[in-house]
Parts: sequence; structure tokens; C-alpha cells
Amino acid sequence: MIRLTGMNSGLDTETIINELVSAQSAKVSSVKKKQLAVSYKREAWSSLNTKVLDFYNSTLSDLKLSTAYSKKKTELSDSSYAKVTTGSSAMYASQSLSVHQLAKAGYMTGGEVKLEGEAEGGKITNSTLVKDLGAPSGSIFLKVGEGEAAEIKVDDTTTVSDLVNQLKSAGVNASFDSTHNRFYLASKDTGEKYDFNFTSDSDSAILSKLGLDSGSAKKVDGQDSIIALNGVEYKGSGNTLTVNGLTITALKENAKDAETGRYEEVQMTTKADTSGTYDMIKKFVTDYSKLINELDKSYNTDSEKYEPLLSADKEGLSDSEIEDWEKKVKDSILYRDNNVSTLSNVLTNAMLKGFSVKLADGSSKTLHLSDFGINTLSYFESEDNEKHALHIDGDSDETNATLKSKSNKLMEMIESDPDAVVSFFTQLSKSLYDDMYQMQKSNSLHNALKWYDNKQLDTDYNDFASKISSQEDKLNSRVDKLYKQFSRMETALAKLNSKSSVFGGMTGM
Repeated sequence: MIRLTGMNSGLDTETIINELVSAQSAKVSSVKKKQLAVSYKREAWSSLNTKVLDFYNSTLSDLKLSTAYSKKKTELSDSSYAKVTTGSSAMYASQSLSVHQLAKAGYMTGGEVKLEGEAEGGKITNSTLVKDLGAPSGSIFLKVGEGEAAEIKVDDTTTVSDLVNQLKSAGVNASFDSTHNRFYLASKDTGEKYDFNFTSDSDSAILSKLGLDSGSAKKVDGQDSIIALNGVEYKGSGNTLTVNGLTITALKENAKDAETGRYEEVQMTTKADTSGTYDMIKKFVTDYSKLINELDKSYNTDSEKYEPLLSADKEGLSDSEIEDWEKKVKDSILYRDNNVSTLSNVLTNAMLKGFSVKLADGSSKTLHLSDFGINTLSYFESEDNEKHALHIDGDSDETNATLKSKSNKLMEMIESDPDAVVSFFTQLSKSLYDDMYQMQKSNSLHNALKWYDNKQLDTDYNDFASKISSQEDKLNSRVDKLYKQFSRMETALAKLNSKSSVFGGMTGM
């Protein structure tokens, strides 16, 4: 109810006026609650539409392409030597693999340096001048890979920190350890193209005093990885190489026979991955079931006893009571929603369809989900709002003990007739995708990729806003009018009382 304000009036007058406009004020509150309900419905549908869109764009979009079922895997006779990821273009074949060399990063451990002259015996820090290490002024040259050699200048003002920063700018990782008084250099990545060396025209006197010459520094050269497939060598700067659809990560070098010079080999077999195909179909079943369960829950939750709370309704209620009530309102806001019902029917009807497929024996047959051991539970077995959820017989994650103990028809058919399985599920997912596509096309009620009437909800919200504004104007106008009427009445009564007093004085009454 709108709080009455205006001319100064007593509580009795305000109470009377509130009662006079209570019916009209209740109409305003009713419209406000309807507008708030529309707001809640928009929020609920926005969240639900995101889940529908994810199912449509991800699960269905992938499943309707037959190439998506072409799962392959590669097994190794000894997986300690390499790890293999199989791409869709990899051939079904058995091959020999040997790892000849692992990729390494170049690494240099400098020789120990010491302070000389007047600084001798002190502690070397990042601010120490390199001239105090005995290094003369001049230049050294560092070359990384096949690039141009970078000049590193040393003079009387160069500090240890300055030298480290110049080395970094030249393309290597560098640091100085003041505990062991050594410079350390490392390539920024593995492979020959990232390896580094001081060139022959370097000032050997500077390198010697800095512990970076070949006599005092210990250098591990960077190297490429080398693997051989069927006797053909392949090189890479890293330990992961891709060859003909196979991504091979070398983990350990194979032993080399000293007499023959031949490497030991690992057998690598690429074949169809039936478990990958199964997992893809299982994901479809799982994602569909989660979505249909949420639609059923939204549609079936009765909202008749719950309506949104306005500020006045919240007075006297605790925060937990308000939160609990509003949760009930929002959870049930899509009760008997037409868009929910339409989408649910599109999904469930698609799961009932049969599709003709060619079997391994050359015959054709119309198959349904039940032929793959995929069904809903009976009405009395299923939980509330899970009547349309699908279950796979014999699946290891199945919670129903009876279904879990059954043979897994889906896996059996994938292993015995994978083409028939792919044909069926490609047709099923394409059919559902097309049905959902037709429903989401833009029209006067909703935008594209919306499975609910978002335009209509926006219109309803704005219409309620206009009604609220109009009714509040009328209410306030009536309140003002009543205040003026009461004011005139009070003035008239005051005059009447005044005349009565005069009359009483004249008559002695």
C-alpha cells in the first residue's frame, strides 16, 4: 500500500483515507507482484536456456556428424617409452617405434669466481662490479641457435646484475648464485635452435674471469629429439612430434645394440576405440537426461501457494523466512509453462523415433533406443520428475541394480556392428537437432537461439510497469482529493463550532 502523504492531518484522517483507498492500493500491489513474477520468470528461463543451448551446440552438434564417432586409440607394447594421442586422420596400422634421443635444453654451470685485489675476501653480490672479479673491459659475444651473436659489453661500471640482465637480453635465462659464486645460463626451450654458445671471437680473458670459458664452465648442449617410425627418423625441438595423425611424446630412450647399431623397438598398434564411441553416446544419454529432468521439475512444481513478496510483505519476517519464501517462488516460477512443455515434448518425442539402418549382414532394419538397451524406468520405479530420463542397461554407473546387472547391449552392438550404431545415433541426433532448430528460430515472440518467449516476457514486464505507473497516479490523485475533501470538512466543522460557541454565549448556555 502506498503511504499517504500530503497536507498535515491527524492519524484518524490518514487511517480513514487508507481504508477508503485500500482496494485501489491492493490493485497496485497485485500488478507489482505480477511484474516481479515476470522478472523471476525471465531469470529462470535465462538460466535454463543456457543449459538448453549448451546441449544443442555441444552434445547434439557433435553427435549428428558421423565422423565424430570415428574414435581411435593407439596401444604400445611398452608405454614407458612414449605416450601417443591418436587423431582422427591416423591410419589403422601396426608400427614399430624407437626413441633415439630426447630433446634437451642447453645449460651452463659457470666456474666459481672470486674477488680480486682490494675486494678480495669479500662477499659477491648482485651489486658487485665485475672488474673486482678480475674481468677486464671489453666485449663477449653470445649466439643463440642460428641467430646473430649478441654483443655483451663489460666495463668498469658493469655490475653482476648488469651482466645477468645483458645475458637475458641476449636470449637465455641467466642468474648468479651468491652462495656458490657461480653464473648459470640456460636455454629458453629445448632443442638445437635454442642452444647457445659464446662465439670464437669472444674475449677469453673476460670469460675466464667470469667462469664462463670452456676450461672452467660445464656445458650441457641443447639437442633435438629423434624418434623412428618403421625405421624412418623424425626430429623435433621438443619431445612431442606429430606424424601422420599420431602425436607422440617421447619419454625414454630405447637401448642401442653396440654391435649392430640398431635400437630396440616398441610395437605401436592403432585401432578403433569402441570405448570412446560408447562414452560419446553415454554422454549424450546423460546430458539429455539431466536436461529433461530439469524441464520436468520446472514444469511440475506447483506455484499456486507462493507469490512474490513486496517490501511491505517482508515486514515482520526474518531474513531466513524471506529467503526461504523467495526460493520457493523462484523454484516454481515455470509451473505449467507452455515453452517448457513444448520443449519437453520435442525432446521426448525424438527419443521415441525409429530409424532405418543397414546391418552388418546387409539387411536393413528400423531400430529404436530400446534395441540398444536404452530405456526409461517404469513409472513406479522412477523418481518424481525423472520419468523421462534414459538409462543404459549394463552400464557401470547405473544406479538401478536391476539394470546394472543386465548385459550391455549398446557396447555389444558397437563391437559387433559399429556402422549400424553410428547410423542410428547420427540420424537420431540430427532429427532432434532439426526439431530444436525449428523451435528456436526468431519470430515475434522470441529471438534466435531462445527456446522461450523472451520478447513477450519483455513486453509483459514493460506493460506491467505502465499499469503500475498509471494506477499509482490514479491512487495518488484520489488520495489528494480525499485529503482536500477532509480539509474542507474540517474547516466547515471548525466554523460551525465557532458559531455554536457564539450562540451559546448569547443565550447564556
